[in-house]
Amino acid sequence: MAGLGGGAATGICPVLARAAHEAGALVLAFAAMPFDYEGNLRLNHARQGPGGIKGGGGSGWSACPNHIISKLVDENAQLLDVFRTSTELVVEGGAGHLAVVDAQGAH
Repeated sequence: MAGLGGGAATGICPVLARAAHEAGALVLAFAAMPFDYEGNLRLNHARQGPGGIKGGGGSGWSACPNHIISKLVDENAQLLDVFRTSTELVVEGGAGHLAVVDAQGAH
């Protein structure tokens, strides 16, 4: 799980995906994408993430766009509350995907 756009997670995620894949793990990536107001540079960095994950052996990719999440939070909310909501949704989405994979593997 990562927040994409700054370059660090986009750079390290493929490395981690490759290492996990080589160790025999199923690799699923869950990320928060930048807010619209963060600009095209961060968005372009973030868009490189899925290709790197797939190239590193990743099996799946899911992104949670922050600009949509910001619409789910009260308009008077503090920015940290929006980030907190984004993080919670990415974690919950990841947990939901893992529960499905785990249930399928149990059969």
